[in-house]
Amino acid sequence: MQAIVFISVVKLSLCNSVLHGAPSSTIHKLQRIQNNAARIVLQAPRRSDVNSLLQALHWLPVEQRINYKLAVLTFKKLRLSRRHLRRSAAWLSG
Repeated sequence: MQAIVFISVVKLSLCNSVLHGAPSSTIHKLQRIQNNAARIVLQAPRRSDVNSLLQALHWLPVEQRINYKLAVLTFKKLRLSRRHLRRSAAWLSG
């Protein structure tokens, strides 16, 4: 059972940026999957507070994961673009 939970969490992590702009119904379904995965991993009762479970596992809620992933990808792209521009400028002036 924990292997299934692991696969579900990995799939959620891999497709975060693709989910940007997805309907709220889709985000809600994925959040329920993540909530259930947290309950299974921590062997918590069904009625336990999900936010504290996610916090204990150091997991962001699905919508926040999407925004975080987009921010990281944007940062990396901007940093790479600046590095490329500096190399090009150095090559042109050299």
